[in-house]
Amino acid sequence: MKNRKFGSFMIALLCTSISSTMFLSGCSSNEKDDTSQSSQSVSNTSDSSNEPVYVSYDEDSATKIKLNGDSASVGGSGAKADKNTVTVSDKGTYIISGSLKNGQIIIDAGENDTVNIILDNADIHFSDGPAIYAQKCAETVISLKDGTTNSISDDGEYTASDSDDSDVPNAALYVQDNLTVLGGGTLNVNAERNNGITAKDTLNIKSGTINVTSKHHGISGKDNLNISGGNITVESLGGDGMRSNYNKTDDETMGNVNIENAAISIKSANDGIQAERTLTVKSGNITISTGGGSSGTSETDASESMKALKAGTAVNIDGGKITVDAYNDSVHSNGDVTVTDGTLTFKSGDDAFHADNTLNISGGNITVAQSHEGLEADNINISGGTIDLTSDDDGINCSGGNDFSGLGGMDGGHGFGRQIPADFEQTGDTSDTSKGSLKISGGTIYVNSQGDGLDSNGDLDISGGTVVINGTTQTGNGILDHDGNCTVTGGTLIGAGTSDMLEMPSSDGQNIATVLFEQKQSAGTLVYLTDSSGKVIVSIAPVKEYSCVMFSSAELKTGETYKAYTGGTISGDNVQGYYSKPEISTEGTLYSTFTISETLTYANSSGNTTYNGGMFGKGGGMGNMGGRPGRGEFGNMPDNQQPATPPNGINGEQPALPNGENIQFPDSSSSV
Repeated sequence: MKNRKFGSFMIALLCTSISSTMFLSGCSSNEKDDTSQSSQSVSNTSDSSNEPVYVSYDEDSATKIKLNGDSASVGGSGAKADKNTVTVSDKGTYIISGSLKNGQIIIDAGENDTVNIILDNADIHFSDGPAIYAQKCAETVISLKDGTTNSISDDGEYTASDSDDSDVPNAALYVQDNLTVLGGGTLNVNAERNNGITAKDTLNIKSGTINVTSKHHGISGKDNLNISGGNITVESLGGDGMRSNYNKTDDETMGNVNIENAAISIKSANDGIQAERTLTVKSGNITISTGGGSSGTSETDASESMKALKAGTAVNIDGGKITVDAYNDSVHSNGDVTVTDGTLTFKSGDDAFHADNTLNISGGNITVAQSHEGLEADNINISGGTIDLTSDDDGINCSGGNDFSGLGGMDGGHGFGRQIPADFEQTGDTSDTSKGSLKISGGTIYVNSQGDGLDSNGDLDISGGTVVINGTTQTGNGILDHDGNCTVTGGTLIGAGTSDMLEMPSSDGQNIATVLFEQKQSAGTLVYLTDSSGKVIVSIAPVKEYSCVMFSSAELKTGETYKAYTGGTISGDNVQGYYSKPEISTEGTLYSTFTISETLTYANSSGNTTYNGGMFGKGGGMGNMGGRPGRGEFGNMPDNQQPATPPNGINGEQPALPNGENIQFPDSSSSV
């Protein structure tokens, strides 16, 4: 039976030993001595470096284990060799070198002992179980000697349990208690039977080059997985890349994955990095591909989870560089997701970010090149950072979508041919009863969406930051979509899209000017506003065709007159068509002259006009389709944009829009 109190003490002691404490085996922590490999010392690492960490030892007094192909020999105390099996029975330091074609290293020491294994160009293969098997030992430390290449492998013939709760060995490198891997050498693990590296308690990786290829999970620390350095490559052919899966409720400090200061590359059939509770990334360089990638066909059962960063309680990203190409979500939490810093580049077959509860973004540089929905959570708070996202459906969706909504044909064609996971219950009811909130108080956000730009089934509040929306070209979606109160009290909002479902914020807030066009404008057609002095207030060349543009800024003053131009050229920085510091190079064509007389101002080619609501709802538009209740009678569009027929398309007739389009009503299976 495991002594968990002692195991926790040993982990704390091991972590402390990096700086000043001694391992129980007698290995001291000194300054790095580059002159003698036999006196390796512990070299601390910082967040910004990836230098090897060593455990010091005396090579003269260490026990030598020499592998001789079909047999092994032992020089020193604490271990014995029996043909192709070496058994370590006492604490201490053991140097292993040579090759064992079909044999095993067994660690069977005291339950309070620490055993240090120094791999010195060791190659160990065993067909009947783990090549290294620590069946009893409080702490196993595997040190990779500088300049060496070491290999551990098994094959698919032996019996191994697929249960994480079983004590039956299921990995090429299997440790029943705690495991630490460090040093400056290389470790190659080839697990043809099941997992690559498994520690039933806590697994710490501090340094070294580690390459794992596994039939099932790559690297697993059941209680916790802590990675503070190293260059790690994992290819999981039928499971997760990395994981911590302690799922009992008796100790909330377990089931966590913590990553910093490491270079990690994962290609996994299922989840990339999975934590039963909390997954934290503080720094490092992480690349993950799951399930064959965002646009490919999964090489495994599509009913499995194939997310990149996944946690049961929380995902916290505080820094680092993370690049993802995921079949499902790039980041997924059954609880919360928090991003404070980092450079994140995602391609997702489903959501880029999904949180069942709250998604908080306060910093970082986030690029979502492909997604079904970019950000999705019950509650979303954005207070900082730069976000540039592209989505097949809604750009930012607050409490409005189902997980896996990009799979199984629920996404208008993007995900046809993909299966919804078997444990996902689809009720067929696309209405939402929960009411979250979307709050933007800072940061810079670029949205290129084929659904709604910003969608909240509760309140939508913009009080700061810059929000640029290149909305859909399809009917039934809009720049903004909200079921609760929508307020714009600060920041800058620029949105371009269709005008058939134009939902507006309330009249209590910052001035908003919406320019309506009688004809669709081609993608890339510049539109900009100038004040009475000719200064450009805002400008955008939308990346898709559009029929309206919405502007809100503190620079729009009540009582002032403004001019809207189309065409021409603007110089300055351009992201998603938005010019942050515009300067006119070539003047465009004057389209409209209008005056800000109230908070919500509408303009067309004739100047100021009225717009009391979109089709099917005052202040609402057609966002009530797909199962949500209607919000009111047919609203008043500008005089020259009234549809040719009443909005009775639900009864079978299609009302025509001013530009000649027909409204496409979603069927009952469409997601909101």
